[in-house]
Amino acid sequence: MKALLLSLATVLVMTIAGPSTPAGAQGKPDDALRAALEESKSSGKGLTFHIKGGTIGGGVTAVGDKFVTVKNQQGIAVIRIDSIDAVAGAITLK
Repeated sequence: MKALLLSLATVLVMTIAGPSTPAGAQGKPDDALRAALEESKSSGKGLTFHIKGGTIGGGVTAVGDKFVTVKNQQGIAVIRIDSIDAVAGAITLK
């Protein structure tokens, strides 16, 4: 199950970064990730973060240059952006 979720998350990130993405998410490889983080922050929809074999779910409350702050029922998590392997969630990039 965990491998399936990771595969789905990878497909989601690859789909977001593919040629059908909006112009705002096409530049650097992490532009799609940042677009997903910003969308989660503005919409209030949660994401699942895949980080070094583990997962953390929650809604993005802040996005900085190097860190993202995520809030969930357990509290908050501050995640280093360069440690994120993939994100998955029900968001649509504009």
